[in-house]
Amino acid sequence: MRAFRFWRLYATNSSDTGWEAYYRQLIWYSCNDQVVDWKCAWSGNDGNQESSGNVKLALDGNNNTMYRTCMNPGQHHDWVAFDNGEPISITRLIIKQYGAACNHITALDLEGSDDGTEWHLVGSIQNLPIDLFDSSTHAHLLSPTTLFTEESEATSATTSSSSASSATTSATATTATATPASATTATTSATPTTAIALATKSDRRTSKPYIPPRPPIIDRYPELNLDVLEIFDYQSNIGGSNHVTIWMGPRIALVICHNVKQEFDPDNVNAMALVVHNLERMLELFDVVVGRSPIIANGWEGRVRYEIAYINAGGLASHGVAGIATGPAFLSRMYDDALRGICSINHVFFYETTRNYIFPEVFTEVLDFHLSDGPDCWGWVNQGFINVTGCLFANDIPVEFYYYGQNREQFMRSMHDHLECYMKHPEYTWENTWNHSRLPWNSSMTVDNLFSGLVVHLFQKYGGLNFLCRWFRALPHLLHRKPKSKSDSQGARDNFFITASIAAMDNLVDLFVRKLRWNISEEAKEYVMLLKVADWGE
Repeated sequence: MRAFRFWRLYATNSSDTGWEAYYRQLIWYSCNDQVVDWKCAWSGNDGNQESSGNVKLALDGNNNTMYRTCMNPGQHHDWVAFDNGEPISITRLIIKQYGAACNHITALDLEGSDDGTEWHLVGSIQNLPIDLFDSSTHAHLLSPTTLFTEESEATSATTSSSSASSATTSATATTATATPASATTATTSATPTTAIALATKSDRRTSKPYIPPRPPIIDRYPELNLDVLEIFDYQSNIGGSNHVTIWMGPRIALVICHNVKQEFDPDNVNAMALVVHNLERMLELFDVVVGRSPIIANGWEGRVRYEIAYINAGGLASHGVAGIATGPAFLSRMYDDALRGICSINHVFFYETTRNYIFPEVFTEVLDFHLSDGPDCWGWVNQGFINVTGCLFANDIPVEFYYYGQNREQFMRSMHDHLECYMKHPEYTWENTWNHSRLPWNSSMTVDNLFSGLVVHLFQKYGGLNFLCRWFRALPHLLHRKPKSKSDSQGARDNFFITASIAAMDNLVDLFVRKLRWNISEEAKEYVMLLKVADWGE
């Protein structure tokens, strides 16, 4: 059987949405069914895409961590490569993907290499399941003795031809079943298996030469509580490249990719220390307001990663998981301010960090519903908070806030104006306004801005930061009231009213029923009336 030092999975097809895919686990087996302990792992793609994740997270045996491909991995041929340090034969592998049907890899090539540069096609894996959030494929080589070798091409082509045919049949006939998140590496009879269709000819691809990673360069500034690292084999969390500079404080690792240097290349250590310090104070206040911290599933030496890279969005982040990515332009202004001794944070850092602190198992469960636009039109309450929560307590850090030319007060006013417009026009109601994605007085604006205006109003009138603290602490106690489904807008609406009343330490029935024209159930009104003083709590 042909053995290679380097092995690679090369994406050849993926679902057609263009989104990224995720490998929860990649478990490789060699002879005697031994799990391979790779010496090194790295990733890339043929489309010069920057957004790829940490391959090691697909090898750690943890279903809660995962490798993130580039966008549209089938078109750009995202690949993950592994170095064993010496030649090894592969007999089977387990591929566990995470995501909806809109972002799965559906076909892969299995390749081997002697030098990490020239890759030989060993076989293909087709029809990977795409209809489940967690899908597991056990891929077996049909007959290890028929693996292609240059010395026996004719023999291999003959035997592999029939093997490839039966492999295609096997893969096509397989139906995927769900694999629990807690699944182990053991093969079970309930897990679908597929065959790797063996290569019938000497197909080769080449990639950039494999170069062992350089050791990091570290500068330490203990008086500033800051370390500066230059890393040459960095694996991104959300977005970035392999060559980065990391400005590392006690809690945050601010990662700046070297491909953004033409636009942003900070060289003043004191200014960057102030930027990092301001972001860390922001996180401290989020902890206080929300009452808990998001998990650091993929940090850098235990720190939250803030990655500065070219990405296909203003910012990217996940709900309930620490870490964000954004572009260099947003950080550049903060750095320029820091050079003048001014503390500032751009809105995008508040915005994406709020995503980290919106815990879907609590916030979304209690308050979310889908609009009349359709069952997929939900998340607008979440978004209303994400828009404004950070800027509401910017003064308490304290830092200057800005959003495309607007300061904190101007931004809050722009959101509150939507609420005032609604309240001044009695023809607007829950059904024709709050329950639709577009605002009736300005179809270019969406309803999350109206929810943002309501949050601003409640914040300003009912206690500021203390109101927000009480809001987030009330939500876990209302999980028993969570709506039956996303279509239960009445349940979500009642819960919003109850949460606001608890956070305001006042019965807000007049505001919600008379001024906002929300139809609040009698049961929810009674629930608030029966609350004891102790239930309001600080």
